Amino acid sequence: MTSSPESGRDVARVRNLGLVAHINAGKTTLSEAILHVSGRQPWLGAVEAGTATMDWMPEEQERGISIAAAVTTVPWRGHVIDLVDTPGHVDFTAEVQRSLRVLDGVVVILDGVRGVESQTVLVWRQADQRRLPRLVFVNKMDRATADFRAAVAAVEAKLHVKAVPLVLPVRREGALIGLHEVIRGHTEWFDRPDPEALAQLHPEAARLRVVELCADHDEEVLAAFVQGSPVSSQSLLASLRRTCLAGGLVPVLAGAALHERGVAQVLDAVCTLLPSPADLGPLSSLDPAPGGGEERRLGRSHEPFVGLAFKVQAAGAGTAVLLRVYAGKLGEGSAVRSSRGAQVPVRRLFRPHGGDREPVRELTAGDIGGFETEAEVVTGDTLHAPEHPFRLEPTGFPDPVLTRRLEPMASDRAGILAACVHELVREDPTLRVGRDPESGALLVSGMGELHLEVIADRIERRLGERVRWGTPRVHSSLTVREAAEVRLEHRASVSGESIVATVAVRVAPDPAEDHGPATVGEVRSDDAGLVLAARHELEALLAQGVRDPSPLRGARVDVPVLETTRGSAGAALALEALRDALARAIDLAGRVVLEPRMGLVVSCPADSVSAVLADLGGREAEIRGVEVRGEDAEIEARARLARLLGYAIRLRSITRGLGSVVLTPLDLVSVDPSETPAASQENAGPGLDPGQRDR
Repeated sequence: MTSSPESGRDVARVRNLGLVAHINAGKTTLSEAILHVSGRQPWLGAVEAGTATMDWMPEEQERGISIAAAVTTVPWRGHVIDLVDTPGHVDFTAEVQRSLRVLDGVVVILDGVRGVESQTVLVWRQADQRRLPRLVFVNKMDRATADFRAAVAAVEAKLHVKAVPLVLPVRREGALIGLHEVIRGHTEWFDRPDPEALAQLHPEAARLRVVELCADHDEEVLAAFVQGSPVSSQSLLASLRRTCLAGGLVPVLAGAALHERGVAQVLDAVCTLLPSPADLGPLSSLDPAPGGGEERRLGRSHEPFVGLAFKVQAAGAGTAVLLRVYAGKLGEGSAVRSSRGAQVPVRRLFRPHGGDREPVRELTAGDIGGFETEAEVVTGDTLHAPEHPFRLEPTGFPDPVLTRRLEPMASDRAGILAACVHELVREDPTLRVGRDPESGALLVSGMGELHLEVIADRIERRLGERVRWGTPRVHSSLTVREAAEVRLEHRASVSGESIVATVAVRVAPDPAEDHGPATVGEVRSDDAGLVLAARHELEALLAQGVRDPSPLRGARVDVPVLETTRGSAGAALALEALRDALARAIDLAGRVVLEPRMGLVVSCPADSVSAVLADLGGREAEIRGVEVRGEDAEIEARARLARLLGYAIRLRSITRGLGSVVLTPLDLVSVDPSETPAASQENAGPGLDPGQRDR
């Protein structure tokens, strides 16, 4: 039986913490070690054995990678840590984004052999956008080729921060034999003590460097340093905490999570150096009330309730909502409202523990927890006390890049399949669904082939039957070359009475938005309700696609005329005319197809570089850099995604199975009309990811 964290919480001792990293750096291994070291669970889960608490989904256990962000709560020396373990694969970057939205601090894990990798840079930038204080944990220091100094140097060079090593790994003949805590001067030995190996790390100089770096940001430490007075460990940690919270320095620790080495030091640093909800400033609503609006102080439980739903999951006939409580309290049986105006009854409160839900009576300010409800809640909804409206900034997500056609094996299962897909769309904000205009088949769009492969597994597992999938194709967007306006008049007869709807739609490029989402400008009508309905219809069409699931970007849509007769029937006819006019206006303005361009980081043996470069040249890739490190090499490039389908399998072929690639979406580029997504992939062959199978 596992021990549960204490229920009574002092908000100053709460830490909302995320673990982020490049794939295979050891996030989930560190999570499992934290659970064990903290006493949260009596066993040490292992990713390879499929026993990891935080990789609880069947799809994760089958692949040995994290797919969804997993949440738990652990106690540590009088503190409570709400811990979120996030995926490292770029296809699941939305899980990182929505998790960072509700966190107060982050531990970035590095592979001690590989150092700062491509996805490390991406998640670091995502944390930058949220201005989250960070610690770095250099993992796998038990590997013979691990290099702590190189990892620290890479942090400073590639992440553009000032790194402060707080733990020095002591190694002998490539083995990790101890960890020296720089500030306290204490060394934890895992093998026979080796003072000579420790002396070679110059621990006194390492502590002096911490003092010097803190003196650059702290007047008290500076005064002591100038006077030559000793700085106590307590004073130095307090100074380092202030500097870390302000973003001036990034503490670096080290260890080997697989063997639970350095894990206690990570937990100590989290509690000592990272912020609590009480350290954060006031929260303002995006929709201020008349007279200046309301503010909420984060972490105050006596204020009106405010929370942010950052994840939703199917829960029987209802929905399980994971949220961060920013202010106030949430009790079972209470009712709150969402920022979309819906009433949300709170049925069952819980704290997540991997795939389990542990019941609680109340969630208070600073908590990350969840509840069940039959109401519809979506990711990004602000939940608030009914009499105190409040709206927080929602999380933005990237557009999908690949699409696959989906059909049931039997036609009478089409409705059940569609319901299953739409349920997954509610859970996953990067998943989009549309219809093939010719066949009527579902078109499912996602962040990459692994993402769609996982979605395929989840659909078949939920339905208990196989479905038919088409070959992946690039998910394109549209923009327009020039301005165009279309005026239409639709007529219909209802109960013998003629109804007329007149609409004019103007579409024009919007240079200010470049390839950003298309915007709805002016909508003119004497009917205010019709204006609101038209805006909602246009926003959905522009985001999801007018004739096919290709969103419009870099354009502005105005409706100078919107007129109709006879109430709701006339309004329905007007919206039908609006859809038709918009499609014709886009055609008249000149459709321009936009496709995703990807950044590539290819890792391969040094003797394979020439073959890899030749293959990339044939795919019209732009080479950005080549770095050779001994027997290994890394190539940075960029290319259109349509040119990269089948690349992972080809790469393994030309590198004797030793090559790997990480793709990151960069931007959108226009393509020749003759090179549509379907045409460009006619001979694409298998997909990007190992294990891809055509269903």
